[in-house]
Amino acid sequence: MRRIEAVESRLGRAEESVDGLEEQVRDATAQLTGLLAHFLQEAGLVDGSALRRYLARFAGDDKGREDPVGALVTRVLSILDFQRRHAEDYASGDMIRQ
Repeated sequence: MRRIEAVESRLGRAEESVDGLEEQVRDATAQLTGLLAHFLQEAGLVDGSALRRYLARFAGDDKGREDPVGALVTRVLSILDFQRRHAEDYASGDMIRQ
Protein backbone atom coordinates (compact mmCIF):
# COMPACT_ATOMS: atom_id res chain seq x y z
CA MET A 1 0.00 0.00 0.00
CA ARG A 2 2.82 2.40 0.86
CA ARG A 3 4.48 1.67 -2.44
CA ILE A 4 1.32 2.66 -4.32
CA GLU A 5 1.06 5.87 -2.32
CA ALA A 6 4.71 6.67 -3.05
CA VAL A 7 4.17 6.11 -6.77
CA GLU A 8 1.02 8.26 -6.73
CA SER A 9 2.93 10.99 -4.93
CA ARG A 10 5.73 10.90 -7.50
CA LEU A 11 3.20 10.99 -10.33
CA GLY A 12 1.57 14.04 -8.76
CA ARG A 13 4.91 15.85 -8.55
CA ALA A 14 5.72 14.87 -12.15
CA GLU A 15 2.40 16.29 -13.35
CA GLU A 16 3.09 19.56 -11.53
CA SER A 17 6.53 19.71 -13.10
CA VAL A 18 5.13 19.14 -16.59
CA ASP A 19 2.48 21.82 -16.01
CA GLY A 20 5.20 24.26 -14.97
CA LEU A 21 7.28 23.45 -18.03
CA GLU A 22 4.26 23.93 -20.29
CA GLU A 23 3.74 27.38 -18.76
CA GLN A 24 7.39 28.30 -19.33
CA VAL A 25 7.30 27.14 -22.94
CA ARG A 26 4.05 29.01 -23.56
CA ASP A 27 5.45 32.19 -22.00
CA ALA A 28 8.71 31.99 -23.95
CA THR A 29 6.87 31.32 -27.20
CA ALA A 30 4.54 34.27 -26.60
CA GLN A 31 7.49 36.55 -25.79
CA LEU A 32 9.38 35.52 -28.91
CA THR A 33 6.30 35.87 -31.10
CA GLY A 34 5.63 39.29 -29.61
CA LEU A 35 9.18 40.42 -30.34
CA LEU A 36 8.93 39.17 -33.91
CA ALA A 37 5.59 40.93 -34.39
CA HIS A 38 7.07 44.12 -32.96
CA PHE A 39 10.00 43.90 -35.36
CA LEU A 40 7.67 43.39 -38.32
CA GLN A 41 5.59 46.39 -37.25
CA GLU A 42 8.68 48.58 -36.80
CA ALA A 43 9.92 47.53 -40.25
CA GLY A 44 6.58 48.56 -41.73
CA LEU A 45 5.85 45.04 -42.95
CA VAL A 46 2.79 44.48 -40.75
CA ASP A 47 -0.04 46.76 -39.67
CA GLY A 48 -0.11 46.30 -35.88
CA SER A 49 -3.83 47.05 -35.54
CA ALA A 50 -4.76 44.60 -38.29
CA LEU A 51 -2.52 41.95 -36.72
CA ARG A 52 -4.17 42.38 -33.30
CA ARG A 53 -7.65 42.18 -34.84
CA TYR A 54 -6.72 39.03 -36.72
CA LEU A 55 -5.15 37.35 -33.70
CA ALA A 56 -8.12 38.28 -31.50
CA ARG A 57 -10.25 35.88 -33.54
CA PHE A 58 -8.16 33.00 -32.17
CA ALA A 59 -7.80 34.14 -28.56
CA GLY A 60 -8.84 31.68 -25.88
CA ASP A 61 -8.60 30.74 -22.24
CA ASP A 62 -5.35 32.01 -20.74
CA LYS A 63 -4.74 28.72 -18.92
CA GLY A 64 -4.79 26.77 -22.16
CA ARG A 65 -5.76 23.36 -20.86
CA GLU A 66 -8.49 22.90 -23.44
CA ASP A 67 -7.19 25.34 -26.04
CA PRO A 68 -3.39 25.72 -25.99
CA VAL A 69 -3.31 27.75 -29.22
CA GLY A 70 -5.99 30.11 -27.92
CA ALA A 71 -4.04 30.54 -24.70
CA LEU A 72 -0.86 31.32 -26.62
CA VAL A 73 -2.66 33.84 -28.83
CA THR A 74 -4.14 35.51 -25.74
CA ARG A 75 -0.65 35.87 -24.28
CA VAL A 76 0.75 37.22 -27.55
CA LEU A 77 -2.06 39.80 -27.67
CA SER A 78 -1.25 40.82 -24.11
CA ILE A 79 2.41 41.25 -25.02
CA LEU A 80 1.55 43.25 -28.15
CA ASP A 81 -0.69 45.51 -26.06
CA PHE A 82 2.09 45.98 -23.52
CA GLN A 83 4.55 46.77 -26.32
CA ARG A 84 2.15 49.33 -27.74
CA ARG A 85 1.78 51.04 -24.35
CA HIS A 86 5.55 51.06 -23.80
CA ALA A 87 6.74 51.71 -27.35
CA GLU A 88 9.69 53.90 -26.29
CA ASP A 89 11.12 51.19 -24.05
CA TYR A 90 10.87 48.59 -26.80
CA ALA A 91 12.41 50.93 -29.35
CA SER A 92 15.48 51.34 -27.13
CA GLY A 93 15.68 47.63 -26.35
CA ASP A 94 15.55 48.20 -22.59
CA MET A 95 12.44 46.07 -22.02
CA ILE A 96 13.84 43.19 -24.03
CA ARG A 97 16.99 42.88 -21.93
CA GLN A 98 15.19 42.72 -18.56
